[in-house]
Amino acid sequence: MELLKPFDNEYGNAVTINGGSDGMFRVGDTIEICLNTSRRAYSTLLSVNSEGLYMLYPQTRDEHTPLTFEKPFCTGPMDVSPPAGNELVVAILFADKALLPLDRYLADDEQVIIEPASWSYDLSAPDNAVEYCEALFKSLYNAPREKFSTKCQFVKTVD
Repeated sequence: MELLKPFDNEYGNAVTINGGSDGMFRVGDTIEICLNTSRRAYSTLLSVNSEGLYMLYPQTRDEHTPLTFEKPFCTGPMDVSPPAGNELVVAILFADKALLPLDRYLADDEQVIIEPASWSYDLSAPDNAVEYCEALFKSLYNAPREKFSTKCQFVKTVD
């Protein structure tokens, strides 16, 4: 099963990236990533590039709330940061909060400990990117296909 192959399952899952031009982004550009769904769903938004895995949304437990029908969620303005090259933006929508065990990776209300570019591939580090990926793939592999939806988009960044 290709877990990151985009499929919809009637979620109406859409990812749009505002800013840049012609699908190209310059380091330093300001962009905003928006998610939309046609049904109530929990979501996670990841960015993957040559330096690692970044959790764009949610970052805190308070943010781990469902999206609602036709009410887009947008990350807010973010600066495009190095490295230049290909980047994969992955949105995963899922019907049940328990399907994707995020809480152990998220900060509490008072302190954001997971920020873009903060995850390590160091296997000895708690809650590292590899551990998160393993939990993510295991959760999705075991979930019924009608319970989640994925959408992926490659973007190109240049210096």
